[in-house]
Amino acid sequence: MSTILQKFIDSQLIQLKNDDEFQKLKDAATNLSQNELKKKENVSSYVLCAFDPNIDANEICLEKTKTRVIKQSPTVLSQSNDTPRTILRAVILESLYTRALNDIDYARIFWYIGSNVINYYSLGNEEELLHNMLTEIGEIVEKEAIKEWSLINGITIDDINDFDLKIKSSKNIQSHINTFKEEFKAAFSYKGNTGHNYVYGSDIGPWVNNINDSGTESISKFVKNSIKRQSDTLNEISTQINEYMSGLTPFFEKISSQAIRGVSSVNNRSQLLWWKESLYSPSMKKSYRDIPIEILALVIAFDLYTIVTQNYPVSVDYILKETLRNIKLSEQEYSFDTFIKNLSKHKEYLQNLGIKHTYSDSRISLLNYITALGNDEVTGSEKLKANLGIDSKNNLKVEELAVWLFHEFQAYRVSLN
Repeated sequence: MSTILQKFIDSQLIQLKNDDEFQKLKDAATNLSQNELKKKENVSSYVLCAFDPNIDANEICLEKTKTRVIKQSPTVLSQSNDTPRTILRAVILESLYTRALNDIDYARIFWYIGSNVINYYSLGNEEELLHNMLTEIGEIVEKEAIKEWSLINGITIDDINDFDLKIKSSKNIQSHINTFKEEFKAAFSYKGNTGHNYVYGSDIGPWVNNINDSGTESISKFVKNSIKRQSDTLNEISTQINEYMSGLTPFFEKISSQAIRGVSSVNNRSQLLWWKESLYSPSMKKSYRDIPIEILALVIAFDLYTIVTQNYPVSVDYILKETLRNIKLSEQEYSFDTFIKNLSKHKEYLQNLGIKHTYSDSRISLLNYITALGNDEVTGSEKLKANLGIDSKNNLKVEELAVWLFHEFQAYRVSLN
């Protein structure tokens, strides 16, 4: 599997002098992953940073990455013919990509944050590489979501091994019986010191005593051995049954898990269909037809976020789009600036979204910018370019904005796990 760093080199986006420099950049990516990216709430800003080829070279995520790179190699950035910004972004992408391949939560945040904003960045020669990487991660997310949304009739049942009872203690039972017969027979064949058989003699005392001692002992020994063998056999049976049932536990847990997911999926699908047909906003307590178009995208994205409380397949995005089309507003467009200005009139609604974050001048998601707007940390769209890397004059359709915000609500949920 080719690394992202290697793909940047193969695409001639960056050039390194030797394999040692390559390995040091990989080590820096690993170091970044183990530190800054260890917290999932930091992933969003690093995705936004890494996907924008024109990001400010002084962006804090680049500065932190630069520190990691210089720690591994003080000269790799200065000796390269490429701009340090491209190399640093490649290191960030390497770290994010590796994390996403090994942790589904990171893959989900990566996909939710990157899948919309990437269409508003000028990617230049990196376009194919970045889109291919994002598509790969998106397919991983979709595959996992489909598992969680599979219906009950999708339950898979593995083969169960037959119960093969094996009783070791019963193998030598005939040998014990034969031993008892010989010992018991010997007790009745006692002849004493004279060599005569006391059965027919006049003095049968020693013979009787021998039967009493040896015969009783052989019977007692046989009975004790029989009881012990029976106890051992029952223990063996009990142990094997317990082991077999323990082996079945994962099987029943799997069936239970699949059934629960199936029931949950049916419930989610039912809620989505009811929501789509009713066109009712739980948060605004009115029909979506009565909500101003300028804030409709946010309201409908938030409402869907409260309904879909688990990871979801891409088909849910299309439910969202179809709901907007039922309102006849999905194709309408407005600028980011218009959207932000109109949101400023609904700060109480923004404050009730329940999104918690700490505002900074570095890269933040659109959802975090909206939250900052509600908290009076920003005014209008004046910092949108700096915070998100997008010109506020750009237009987008209502359905595009709704899906974008829905994705970011989901990314926020995952980052809290």
